[in-house]
Amino acid sequence: MTIVEPSIDEKERIERSLHLRIFSDEELAGRMAKARTFMAEAGLDAMLLTHESNVVYFSGLTTPSFATTTRPIMMLIPILGDPILICSRSQSAHARAASWVADIRTFDGFEVDALAVLSDVLRGLGSNRRTIGCEFGDEQRMGLTYAGFTGVVERSSHAFVDASRVVWATRAVKSATEIDYLREAARINGVAFDRVADVAAVGMSERSIRREWAIALAEEGADKPGYLSMHSGPGSYRRVSGSPSDRVLAQGDLLWMDGGPTYRGYWSDITRTISFGEPDPEHERLYEFSWLATRELLRAAKPGVTAGSLSVLCQELFADAGLTLGSASRIGHGIGADLTEPPSIIEADETELLSGMALAIEPAVARWDGYFIVEEDFIVTDTGSELISAPAPKSITIAGRN
Repeated sequence: MTIVEPSIDEKERIERSLHLRIFSDEELAGRMAKARTFMAEAGLDAMLLTHESNVVYFSGLTTPSFATTTRPIMMLIPILGDPILICSRSQSAHARAASWVADIRTFDGFEVDALAVLSDVLRGLGSNRRTIGCEFGDEQRMGLTYAGFTGVVERSSHAFVDASRVVWATRAVKSATEIDYLREAARINGVAFDRVADVAAVGMSERSIRREWAIALAEEGADKPGYLSMHSGPGSYRRVSGSPSDRVLAQGDLLWMDGGPTYRGYWSDITRTISFGEPDPEHERLYEFSWLATRELLRAAKPGVTAGSLSVLCQELFADAGLTLGSASRIGHGIGADLTEPPSIIEADETELLSGMALAIEPAVARWDGYFIVEEDFIVTDTGSELISAPAPKSITIAGRN
């Protein structure tokens, strides 16, 4: 039996696909043009993208299929000519509707078949376009197996070099749409935390509180819970980035919650503290210091200031208070389509802040009896910085008091 679909005029066909687009075609074309400027400066003839956040950023294609490593999704951006998207045949209908890329090459099968298509595409670049930039450098990962990619390299006459500086230079300043998504992720995270603080009680486990956090995030509109770290109680306060356990909260405990969800692929990352019962006055003092230090750093952040100078200022604030900085390796980081992005707010990072950058700031006091940190998300503006996360309270939140 032959099934004939009803005809659809081109206008309606385009309108049907718009609900799948998270960025306009104009914005995506602008990103590619910007990347090509940096590619030319780096001497790249093309750039190969295989990691989810990079492929989404340049192609606009969002799909849960990135969760599997069986069938990779890749994008090639030549210095001249149209970009090329490579995906499985089963993914192609969605790719044509959700992405702005017109040249979509498909494969049947798995990674070996995808890489055969990639090899054909590379051969089509021509012998005079030999330098291919890849996700080799800082805070980059390839979405291919090592064996698969090295097989492509061995069969190719091209030179494969690091393109991480090109990627991050292009992605550093967020567009108005990206900032809107970051704001919404931060709003969702703040509301979810308030809901968790309201229902949290002595006798609940860390795991059950984490479940309430995830439910609240989903109900508020998050794409996915994302990164939800948690730990509590004496002996665990310095267990940074811990997974929630079956430990039951007791009177007098502090609970540390770090992370957040994604919205349209963009992250929120905040840290909040809940006390089960009235907090110790010394704990309140240390928490308030962290809150004030965070605000001081937010006031200092503006275009032209370096990430390193913010780190130096933080060290001075802690030294003046007679406290030891407890952040593991940095006091903040960029945030966007990845949970952590450059720059790192450390003394050695000389990156100058630019208007439109998005960052998280998180100085901490770490002691055996508590981990005192107030992490906030903010945008660098033309004149300073703008907090986009719901501001943390100046005093420790008490469970069930919202």
